[in-house]
Amino acid sequence: MMVIYLRRKIPESPRYTAQVLGDIEAATQAVKDFKGTNVKTKSVVETRAIKKASLKDFIQNKRYMITLLGTAGSWFLMDYAYYGNTISTPMIMNSISPHMILESKILSSFLIFTVFALPGYILAILLMNKIGRKTIQIVGFAVIGTVFLLTGLIPEIGRNFTLFFALYGTGYFFTEFGPNTTTFVTPAELFPIQYRATGHGFSSGIAKFGAFLGVLLFPILNDSIGIDR
Repeated sequence: MMVIYLRRKIPESPRYTAQVLGDIEAATQAVKDFKGTNVKTKSVVETRAIKKASLKDFIQNKRYMITLLGTAGSWFLMDYAYYGNTISTPMIMNSISPHMILESKILSSFLIFTVFALPGYILAILLMNKIGRKTIQIVGFAVIGTVFLLTGLIPEIGRNFTLFFALYGTGYFFTEFGPNTTTFVTPAELFPIQYRATGHGFSSGIAKFGAFLGVLLFPILNDSIGIDR
């Protein structure tokens, strides 16, 4: 309830107010309030009739559907692998090193996130505008896929905790310096203003269905084929 209340108090962006709502004066005032200085505007501003956005128009637009396929599809794959893998990390650690005490398992999981995941996320924020979202996402998916492939094809990796930890951590680094950062940024940038929340909402919702499947299927696959087989 607190989140809903606070969100209702946040003003709309000046661009949305001007281009979608058609309220130039309110948009100008919002910029003034944000910057704390006067904003120069033209005395006469041409406005056009703005067609109200509808869900039907969004779904029937081929371009938006292709964009949604890319944003929702990549986010779905990311969350399917990420949440199934992350929630099952203690199980994976136990399979690799069954004699490890609980404190060591917790410490290993903590190190994976602090040594690999967190720096990757920070680096993505710093370099996203320089390298580009598309490049970071493609490289991230490629490295993550390679890590999973090597781990599955080379049994010796699972028998060497140090090697597994380094490879597993590398996968987490490129998860954050990759699709786990870009997938929730691109929908907000690719869809036009009047459909931005709709496109982002569909993308996020489909992604969370992927997260559900990943968490659901991991223990089922573990029971049927196991982690170390």
